[in-house]
Amino acid sequence: MADPATTYHAQGRYEETEQLHRSALDLRRLILGESHPYTIQSMEYLAST
Repeated sequence: MADPATTYHAQGRYEETEQLHRSALDLRRLILGESHPYTIQSMEYLAST
């Protein structure tokens, strides 16, 4: 099953997609730090939203 952000994006629910990506990015920055690969991945996902 796809993650909710991917599902929302496929449904054209772009604002909700962006909110989920922002939340994930905020958490990853807090927990993993700015330069962690997963944090950077979240930045990429948000940029492509």
